[in-house]
Amino acid sequence: TTNLLAKIDEFQAGVDASQKTLSGTVRFGLYDQSSVNPNAHIHTAIAKFDDLAPRVRLDISLNTLTALEAGVCNGTLDLAVMPIFQPSPMLAFHHLYTENMSLYCGKGHTLFGSDTDGLDPRQTLASYKYAGYFFNSPNMRASNGLNLERAANVKDEEALALLVQSGRYLGFLADHVAESMGGAECFWPLFQSEVSYPVKFAAIVRMSPEADRKTAAFLKCLSDTHK
Repeated sequence: TTNLLAKIDEFQAGVDASQKTLSGTVRFGLYDQSSVNPNAHIHTAIAKFDDLAPRVRLDISLNTLTALEAGVCNGTLDLAVMPIFQPSPMLAFHHLYTENMSLYCGKGHTLFGSDTDGLDPRQTLASYKYAGYFFNSPNMRASNGLNLERAANVKDEEALALLVQSGRYLGFLADHVAESMGGAECFWPLFQSEVSYPVKFAAIVRMSPEADRKTAAFLKCLSDTHK
């Protein structure tokens, strides 16, 4: 079935290539919170692509890092924007933007408002509940480095922010997410110099077969708007 679907995609790509006007569908995968990241200009890329190819339909889906990568690899997605983590040799990566992740607690938490300078993160955080992603990701790697044991599992950042906001859980959030949800009045960063980490986001496509004309055009719009 997978081989048959791949052949259908190749046939459709051939039909598209024979036409001067771009048409068909681009199946586009996105990672969580892309629409509110100030460094992400995906909405601008979409507008630019619509001017270029108004007859092309966009099918957009939100999913986890693992699911997005698998979707592009098996051909159910034409391209995706996601964090770069353990990149597959089957994929081509086009860097777009970066976001910074920090460990936060919410208002009402014991550590809220505390000065963590000079303290040992592992010793200080060991007794507190932690919420994190259940799938392989930079989030999981960061929490493993601190020996944090997850007391709650989440699939997306909105759920994670809600748990941190409760004042009962620690969790890694993008700084722009914490800022958009009330900033220092609601979310308190911990051990920023020790445990914060950057995440690079990229547009990914399959190495083979090559992206068809409409997918390549959308990829160029994404790259151009993030230069």
